[in-house]
Amino acid sequence: MKTIATLIASLGTAFTLFAGEGKNTPSDDQIAQNTRDYQLDCGGWQKKKNMEKPCPADYAATRAKSDKATIDNNATTTQIRFLAGHFTRTGDERSKASAVRGIEWLLRVQMPNGGWAQYPERKKGYWTQITFNDRAMELVLSIMYDVARGKGGFAWADDGLRKRCRAAFDRGLACVLACQIRVDGKPTVWCQQHDRETLAPTNGRAYELASFCSQESAHLVEFLKTVENPSPELRASIDGAVEWFRRTRLPDGRWARFYDLKECRPFFCDRSGIPKRSVDEIDPKRQRGYKWFNTAADKLL
Repeated sequence: MKTIATLIASLGTAFTLFAGEGKNTPSDDQIAQNTRDYQLDCGGWQKKKNMEKPCPADYAATRAKSDKATIDNNATTTQIRFLAGHFTRTGDERSKASAVRGIEWLLRVQMPNGGWAQYPERKKGYWTQITFNDRAMELVLSIMYDVARGKGGFAWADDGLRKRCRAAFDRGLACVLACQIRVDGKPTVWCQQHDRETLAPTNGRAYELASFCSQESAHLVEFLKTVENPSPELRASIDGAVEWFRRTRLPDGRWARFYDLKECRPFFCDRSGIPKRSVDEIDPKRQRGYKWFNTAADKLL
């Protein structure tokens, strides 16, 4: 019999919202119940909630706050996948209904241009921009793509839901291609967030300046390569990104997280918002508190 940890891992995404397996790990059914209880009235979920722990009795007031629903840090997409899998394993209609409510929320908060914000129902701040950071757009697109094809635990999705998710996926993919930064007309990679109106690279937190971003782009390209029957535009997008990674790899084999938009040179930043050429020049806390280098594009090359 599969363990709970194995079941969660088998769903194919990073389930960081669930704690690791241990002696007191609750049952699959209990985790599903907790996950349903944590669902907000709008259909989404908060981040940083451990679904192995029961929902607090006084959660009703929080449940009504739609501006807390997010796709940041794997939230919402994680719960949808888990509940879809729970229904497949057990036939529990409550989990199916909860997963559908989550999917419906994602469909409802998609921007007209096809993008998703990390906090779709907030009105201002960087949270409202099109978000590639922490794989947010990628994970939502993956949900839409799997539902549309009835794969990845969504074989139960009816034709109507599949068609709507396919349309949302197509709009989202078009948004991804439109956001891709072009240099001399050639596609490169993406920023961690793009302006919801102009689609241009834009700032996030104080130390996340508009830039070429390697880590998020690498994961995004890995997903794009799984799209069946890619169009010429999608092929060009992937090829352009891979070529950018070839050019920007550092001598030690890694990539910097951020490259400036003017010279495509690595930079580092702390909460002052002032970019530096060396990680040693920024605040010590920020040196340790952020992943400034990565090897995420190794697989692509």
